[in-house]
Amino acid sequence: MEGSGPGSPASSGALNHRMPGPVSRAAIIAGGASQRMGRNKALLRLDGEFLITRVARVLRPLFEEVIVVARSHDIAHAAQLLLIPDTFSGKGPLDGIHAALEYFQSPTFCVACDLPFLRADVITFLCARFQNHERAIDVLAPRVKGRMETLHAIYTPSCLPVIKREMQNERVRSAERVLASLRLQFVEEGELREFDADLKFLTNVNTPADAERAGFSL
Repeated sequence: MEGSGPGSPASSGALNHRMPGPVSRAAIIAGGASQRMGRNKALLRLDGEFLITRVARVLRPLFEEVIVVARSHDIAHAAQLLLIPDTFSGKGPLDGIHAALEYFQSPTFCVACDLPFLRADVITFLCARFQNHERAIDVLAPRVKGRMETLHAIYTPSCLPVIKREMQNERVRSAERVLASLRLQFVEEGELREFDADLKFLTNVNTPADAERAGFSL
């Protein structure tokens, strides 16, 4: 399948319908400090649209309910989504995932706020894969070059005790190490490239250089 541009139906989700099955909730994780960017990356603009709004636009047609986990009301206002604060401030992406699972108490697609080229077809594929194996897994995530894509993944409430224990530590380990004790299932790179040959949907915006390459105005 050829990769689509950021305004196309494949990336925007404009022609998609809400998915049946157990994954009907999504959370945009936007609680990071954006230190490398030097400003809040969720509020960068591309073609006049905030990055957080762009992510919300892809998710909204796919899920019954979408929230944003963040500290800033400006982010939630831009996305026009319910704001859920993270529980353990400054503890990284697992903190946001914990807050989302505590709120929904159901399988949740958790995604970073800095992925401007999300694809609805990939998300739909992940949710369908999860539905086929939901009783046997705690986390379903893409894996690229041997690394788990933590913030483009489906999590179940069974993850909560493990994450909560880790959040009590002063220094939190990487998400991949924390989650290693759970039942993980991965969607491998080859399958993902059938949707997006360049895996552009996993391109994130962390620095001003990343933003400029993606076409954002700073």
